[in-house]
Amino acid sequence: MPKKERAHQYDSHLLGQQWLLGPIAHRGLAGPGGVENSMEAFCNCLRLGYPIELDVQLTRDDVVVVHHDASLARSAGEKTLIGELTLSQLRERRLFGREDLGIPTLCEVLEEVAGRVPFLIEVKQPTLLGVGKLERLVSHHLTGYFGGIALESFNPASVRLLKKLEPRRPVGQLSARRFEDTSPLFAFAASRLWFRGYAKPDFIAYSQDGVEAKVVQNRRKHGLPVVAYTLCSQEDVERIGPYVDGYIFQNFLPMDKAPEMEYDDTL
Repeated sequence: MPKKERAHQYDSHLLGQQWLLGPIAHRGLAGPGGVENSMEAFCNCLRLGYPIELDVQLTRDDVVVVHHDASLARSAGEKTLIGELTLSQLRERRLFGREDLGIPTLCEVLEEVAGRVPFLIEVKQPTLLGVGKLERLVSHHLTGYFGGIALESFNPASVRLLKKLEPRRPVGQLSARRFEDTSPLFAFAASRLWFRGYAKPDFIAYSQDGVEAKVVQNRRKHGLPVVAYTLCSQEDVERIGPYVDGYIFQNFLPMDKAPEMEYDDTL
């Protein structure tokens, strides 16, 4: 079914949020030599008009910051956890060796973007028992923000709470064909979308290597949009196009972007 026809059967949460059914930049537009989840990457999205996917988690003093990994090992060369440092301590760290780039807060990113492009915010909530504080702080920061916003999480309890906190915004369930560093039971259940009845997501964000699975396509046939992650080439887009409604991309610029955008393959 064509996307325009399928959009009519989607939940009302997605009406007016059609950007979710197109390309979304994974951790911003970093490109070769660029830095993910940085102000530089987000400003590239502003320049070209792409929606931004980013990740949030809490510092020790309960500040919502934008960073993917729980640890600073990959981004700053030390094994310290984000949750073990205060914001002032984090300010001393540089991202991927770039002296001009630090870890931004969610408030700083929202203020910089100011509604000019939409956001897909992944709430990094690793445990069921930890659900609550991060979700409520994210919701608090979104109060009064009028730009396009959707939220998502791998944690079904987080999705369920975000649905209650943000009833007017789309909230998605992240899942994958395969999981690492989690219990086999959770991985089995999550990959088969068994938590959808509990979490009641507005869309599914699924790893690109599993979107063709029957369980994913059955949900899509019943009106639950599927967003694939993370596509790394135009060939990926063409291959999975028949199975998804939107996608998250990195390391290339998709050709099916807004027509007013001038194509630039230098990122």
